[in-house]
Amino acid sequence: MGHGPGFHATVALMGAKQIKRLTFLDVETTAILGPDSRQDSVIEIAAAVVDLESRSVVDRFDTLIKPWGLQSDLFYDLKRDTTDPTAWPRGWRLGEFHTKAGHFDEADWSKGIDYTLALDILLDRFVTEGATIAGQNPRFDIDHIRRDVEGIDRPWPKIDYHVPDLCSPALFLVMAGITDGVSLRNVIPWAYADKDRKQAHRARGDVEDAIRVFWAMFDFFTRGIAPNPGEILGPSTENPFGATGSGIYDQGSGDGYGVRGLGGHEDSLAFQTFGPCPVPGCPRPRAKFKNDCGSHS
Repeated sequence: MGHGPGFHATVALMGAKQIKRLTFLDVETTAILGPDSRQDSVIEIAAAVVDLESRSVVDRFDTLIKPWGLQSDLFYDLKRDTTDPTAWPRGWRLGEFHTKAGHFDEADWSKGIDYTLALDILLDRFVTEGATIAGQNPRFDIDHIRRDVEGIDRPWPKIDYHVPDLCSPALFLVMAGITDGVSLRNVIPWAYADKDRKQAHRARGDVEDAIRVFWAMFDFFTRGIAPNPGEILGPSTENPFGATGSGIYDQGSGDGYGVRGLGGHEDSLAFQTFGPCPVPGCPRPRAKFKNDCGSHS
């Protein structure tokens, strides 16, 4: 798939600012005090380094964190009872944000690693000197990692003060009536052209989705290519997370609608994203997640 001039111009601009790679970072917390609390414990981490010119993931890491501190008794002091499959491991005590949705119901906490080791891996390979951290509200993730790095014998690196946040360009999609919010959960259905696709609220899945959203926005805003069902975004390596069916890292055709201007219905962002209303003679675009423009039903 050839890149249009918008791609090279954007990469050139990034190069001028010395941004050649982005490190997508996500942490999941216990959420006992709420999903946005800065005081909960980190229970899962994922990170991936994306090379902007090749659109490839050049390094990645994800892991569960073994319970520790006040919750360590739930893991380390529990006697394994082989006759009771639910007795081991019990894992973290989680808030309703996770328990009601079952985000970690299938998690095997015995496969987690010590938090200090996870922090060392992040500081050695991902949250490094000059690294540009990106993601969905990445300040949340940075705040948790920086808070906990203070508890180990490692200095906090001088990361890039540019912190690309997917919420910012998502605002344009909201203004155009394409999505109904700027959060990852709002943009994922658009990026995958799948109205039923949900946010995972697991670290690896959220990093994977954030990368997909990033390239979907890039292609849309610079080349006028809207996401299509099953569309695969750009030449790259194989999916480093081992998942199947997402197609984020594989090569694709790049075919899509082109944004031609700001004129009538056929030039609107909604028309280019969702296509025309299928009702004969109707000039309006198909409404978001509807079978027609919304005026016939």
